Amino acid sequence: MILGVDTSTYLEELDHGAKFYFDGKEVDPLDRFVKNGVSYLRIRLWHNPYTLDGKPYLAGNCDFDNFIKLSKLAMSKGFKILLDIHYSDFWVDPAKQTLPKAWANHTFEMLKKDVYDYTLDVLTKAK
Repeated sequence: MILGVDTSTYLEELDHGAKFYFDGKEVDPLDRFVKNGVSYLRIRLWHNPYTLDGKPYLAGNCDFDNFIKLSKLAMSKGFKILLDIHYSDFWVDPAKQTLPKAWANHTFEMLKKDVYDYTLDVLTKAK
């Protein structure tokens, strides 16, 4: 069986002072996941998860730098990574697909190039 969890907000939670406990003792959730057989971490990647004035949306701040930092930490603990590219600046789901701010006024042809170039850049850098 493969077990996985979404840890996209992990670093942001730590930055804001979050503490995690198991049986009344403070723990690192990643270490606890390992002990419970979790082997995959899903990490969302948003295009630019910040407002126009540069403030984070506060839902993981899952930009590329965050993805790399969290991936390196996770892999050092033995996890495999599931990259979940969101072609948006924030949450998407089947009913809501908001384009990144940078692509908002692009034509369909431009959007096809945007998606291709962005995907190639992300995968090349991540490799």
